[in-house]
This record gives sequence, structure tokens and C-alpha cells, in this order.
Amino acid sequence: MKSRFASLVVLLLAVSVGAWAQGDWPDAPWGLKNADLYGTNVTTAPYLFGSGGAVLREIPLDLPNVQPPRHGFHPQILFDSQGNLYWRGSNNEPTPSGTESVSIYSLNPDGTLRWKSDNLFGHFRGWGGLLIGQQRVYAVGCQFGKAGPGSRPVIAALDKNTGATIWSVPLPAGPVNWAPVLALADGTLYACSEPWRKSTGEEDITVITAFALNAATGAIGFMADYQLPDGVPVSTPDAPVGMPNQAFTIVPDAFPTGTTPAPGIFTSVSSNVPGEQTVLAINLATGAVQWQAVGEKTNHHHLIYSPVNRELYKVSWSDYGYTFTVYDVATGAIKGRLNTRFDSVLDPIPPSDGSGNPLRHEVGGHGYCDTAALLPDGKSIITASFNGVVMIYSSDGQGNLTSRILLSGPSHWGEMHHFAQLIYTPAEIHAGVWIAMTRHNNEDPLQSESVQVIAVDVLTGQVLWQLDTGIWGPNWYDFYALTVGARAPVAISPSGRLYYVRWNKLYIIDPAPGPQIEGTIILSGFTGTDKYGSGDGEWVVAPPLTLEFRQPGTTNVLFHKSIALNVNTTTDAGGGVGAFRLNGIPPGVYDIAVKSYKQHRFGEDYEFTHWLRAVAHEVVVPEPGTGSTAVSLRLINADADNDNEVTLFDFGLLVQAFGTLRGDANWSQTVDFDGDEEITLFDFGILVRSFGEVGED
Repeated sequence: MKSRFASLVVLLLAVSVGAWAQGDWPDAPWGLKNADLYGTNVTTAPYLFGSGGAVLREIPLDLPNVQPPRHGFHPQILFDSQGNLYWRGSNNEPTPSGTESVSIYSLNPDGTLRWKSDNLFGHFRGWGGLLIGQQRVYAVGCQFGKAGPGSRPVIAALDKNTGATIWSVPLPAGPVNWAPVLALADGTLYACSEPWRKSTGEEDITVITAFALNAATGAIGFMADYQLPDGVPVSTPDAPVGMPNQAFTIVPDAFPTGTTPAPGIFTSVSSNVPGEQTVLAINLATGAVQWQAVGEKTNHHHLIYSPVNRELYKVSWSDYGYTFTVYDVATGAIKGRLNTRFDSVLDPIPPSDGSGNPLRHEVGGHGYCDTAALLPDGKSIITASFNGVVMIYSSDGQGNLTSRILLSGPSHWGEMHHFAQLIYTPAEIHAGVWIAMTRHNNEDPLQSESVQVIAVDVLTGQVLWQLDTGIWGPNWYDFYALTVGARAPVAISPSGRLYYVRWNKLYIIDPAPGPQIEGTIILSGFTGTDKYGSGDGEWVVAPPLTLEFRQPGTTNVLFHKSIALNVNTTTDAGGGVGAFRLNGIPPGVYDIAVKSYKQHRFGEDYEFTHWLRAVAHEVVVPEPGTGSTAVSLRLINADADNDNEVTLFDFGLLVQAFGTLRGDANWSQTVDFDGDEEITLFDFGILVRSFGEVGED
């Protein structure tokens, strides 16, 4: 059958243009996935962490009365404008039964229980399914007492103050699994299923089943199937999970229609076949499909609307050749595409023993996690990439797109944990701070490369601070799963405080007067390139570094922490100057040593450096929230062979690569001492100045 996107019946004829703006709306930017109708992932909360200090507060959950969010599958803490928390729990944790009930929970900002809903739903995985309106709370699940696959979907509205059920509407059976994200505008609630195969009597076709309901009464205004291309993966009874998630973006004035523009709703799915039309726009004034367009392969993502350029932005995996696509919101015309898959700051690092696969640090792609956010200029986005890379994409509105690596973190940070959010701040401070949760390195032999909460300056790419959560496990998925990980990743509350949930505790991140460690690193001779970082050469991306926390007076490493480092090149310090502000470090006295960037992954040891080792001795790390200790380290450049001294062997390596540019056959990043991606007399000069130097033990 020919792949196509075809409307089977009119859908979502839910509001008239004249009635727009009279019903219930999301309690934005706190109460729905991706913050607002435009999907910006931007919050209006104040930024409280200007000191770089952050401290964890643990609130035990009253199990079994308060159940944590369903592990995995991208659950999220939502808030109302008063700062109350909401999530969908899973009963009998940590091993819920498929036939047990699921409730909605609301907690006060201090973590005490406000209410628990009725037993509305059966146990099912959840990508979304919870939305906090200004008037009511809305949730979607499967039939009470049943597991998700094949069970009947239920949508309900709850009282925001008590959790009492206002209405509960069973939907007709059909899709194998239900894990939709809800959308709300002007008193109409929108939802759609995951893609599934439906028999028409003549053939089986792939569809999504979509609904429009009256948010006040639960009355179903429309239910319809929309046909999808054949390459779209579907849920089946024996494979009900892992399907692409739908998210809605609503634009009130999307389509020009005479004197009054018509509102539109936009969604997309993934496809296993390149070139299929997987991005869909529906005109809410007519119920017609306004346009459909070719999409890319993703697993968890959303469309971001730019009101400045009147464009939709989409990030994706690079399987079909593109990582960033821009659509005209009115017509669906593709205005531009970029593929940054192979962009990187670091070259692949070979294993230390010379065998095995290299460790890669290229962009790779986006869209496994939903981290994209609209920047303050209204025409650029920030998003996490594979391998610890953070990207900026921009559009000038005329089809000219640009991209830039903003930050290159440790490889194990991965594509950050499920969600990230952006706080706009006064331009004289940071303009915007992007807050995310990293992954962990499950192969770290010291079990110390744990999940970090990081705050990134969107202009300079600096990691303004990071907080060690202590989340670590031996499996790659332990950063989010079961009794180990963050069941719901970090979320920004209206107060500006940060929250996340593990299986038996709620964690609140409060501001502190300063970080436990206020660190400065000078990279001698390093100037980098304006291709990365702030883009103007003032702040440039340097390779990550691994800090070793040692038993004082010895070389015994107790634990280590890898940091991402953007450095300022405008200071008169003889090299780039970077900062690290660490929180969540066990208090004590340490020698802190740094020489290189290290990773133990995929059963191999990897290391990159051209620095001599520096050590800060007898560093007293205070209790969290009680003060800061200053640490200053200066790394001497030109140790290309990693023997901790600058000798003729390093000179020989420089000679072999002299005159090459990055990508040339004889190029070696270990002798690009100044980081400008070419081996020149400047690198020779750095080696001459460092010749004969020896690093600390």
C-alpha cells in the first residue's frame, strides 16, 4: 500500500474562532509537558542559583501512601502556579503488578501530601498523560484494574484542590497501547494514541486515534483515526513499549484565513522509512489537515514554535541525514535542514591499550530525550546531543540555518536525562540558564561518575554549577530506573527551586551561599577556536577534564568527577581561564589532581591529554551549604605523549603533525596545544616554553 498521511474523518473541530480564549487553559509554564502551547520548554521562574551553590534536601515519601512516578518512559513532575507538585504514581513500588491501580498525587511545595486521587487507572507506562489546567487537573490512562496493552483508555478530570474526580470518560477500545500527551486550549482537551494497526475490512493500515473533549464535562466532541505512512512503527500486543511519543504544539494564529487567523495543532511521529510525511498540521477552525511534511526519525521529541520567525523547529536522530529541520508554520514548507551528526570538538579517542573501538564525541543526533528549548532571541534553540554535547541551532527566518557546539561534556553525560528546561534571566547576568540532568557512567570502577544536575549559560556555554546526586548503578538505564535512578528528572518549580524524585524520596534542590568547591583552571597556551562556545571567540570549548579526589599525601584516588570546561580567552592569564563549581561532594580533606580527561566505557580505558598534572593539596571540602573552598589549578601544556613531562618525545610528535589541519592524514589533536585545529608555529612556541617541565605525581 502506498505510504501517505490521509485524513479518514474530520477531527478536532473543537472550537470556533470567535469563541477562542474563553475556556480552561494550561497553568503554564508549569502544568504541561514542554511548558506551554508553543513547546518552548521555557519557565518564568526566578533563577536562584547565581552563587553557584546548591544543596539537596531529602523528603521521604510516605510509601505506600505516596507512590513515586512510574519508572522510566519519561515521567515528569508538573506544578501549578502556587508551586504544588503533581505526578502519576505506580502502586506497589518497586515491583508494581500489571493489574494494580494508578493514582494521581499532589504534594505541597515542602513535599507533604496534599491529596491522592481515586483509583482511576490501571498500570501502564507513561510518557505524558498529565496536564494541570488553570481550573482542573487532567489525566489519561488505561482501564482500572488492567495493564496497558489492549485495555480501554480512560481520560479524567480532577479537582485541583482535593483530587476528587470531576468526570471520568472511558474511550472506545482500539489502540493496543495508550500513552498520549494531553493538550488543552480554550476548554478543549486534545489527546491521541500511539500509532497502531487497524483493519478497514480490506486492508490493515497504520493510524493514530485522536480525540477532542469538552474539558468541563468530558463530553467527546470528536474521535477519529488519521492514517499514517506504513513505515511508522506501531504498538503490538507482544511489543507494547518503545513506540515514538506524540506531543502537541498549538499556535492560536497559525493559518491566515481572511481577517482572523485560524488556530492550528501540530504533532509528529517517527518512521522507519526515510522521506515519509510524519509531521502533521490540523486546522482547528475547519478540522481539516492543513498540511503534512517529511519528518525524521526520533523517539521522544516535540515541535517548537518560534513566534518571531513563525516557524516550527524539530530536532531528530541523524538516520535520514538531518538533525535539525525548520518548517513554515502556515504551509509546512521545509525552509531549511542541517545535519551536524559528525560535528565534534574532540576527535575519537583510541583505547589506552591500542585495541578496541574509539570513544566518540560527535553530535550524533537528538530526539531520544526531550531537551530542546527556545532561546531568548526567539529564533534559536538549545538541545542536548549524544555523547555529552550541547548544541545551538538558529534560523534567520529566511531559510538560512546555522549550528554551533556550545559545550562538550564527558561522553557518559550522554543525551541529557529526558527533559531540560530554560530559565530566562536578565541579560546582564546570563540571558538564559539551561538546566538538565546528565546520565551516569555505569562502568566507572570507582562508581563515582554519577548523575549530575548541571546549569549551563546559554551565551557562553559555561557550566555555571553542577550538583552530584549520587545516583549510580551498574546498568546503563540506572540513571532513571527502578530503585536506583531519578524516576522523574529535575524540574523547575514556580519558586525557582528544583525537584526530582527517586523511588522512595523527593529531592528539593535549594540555593546555597556558594558551592562547596569554587574552582579555577588555567589552561596555559590554550586559545581554542571561535567555531565552538559563544561563537565570538570570547568563550571557547575546551576538552573535558577529570578531577581525581585523592587521599591527602598519596596518589590513592578515592573518587573522581569529570567536568565540562568552556574557557575565557580575553583575560591576560597566558591561556584560557575556566571555572568549575561543584556541589554534592562528600565533605572531607582531599588532594585534587587533574591531568587529563578519562573514561572507562564499553570495557575499555580512554584518556585524552596534552597537559602536565597539577595538584591542589589539602583541600578542605565543607559540608554542603556551609561554605566554599577555593581551588586554583594551572595546567602546563605540551605533554603530547602523556608521560607527565615535556621532552624531545613530545617534540617528535609535533614534528610529525606539523602543518596539518584537523582532518588531514597526519593530524593529531594531542599536539594541537592551542586548540585552533591546526598545527603551527604557535603550537611549537607553546612546547618551547614548556620544554623540560615535569608535572606533579
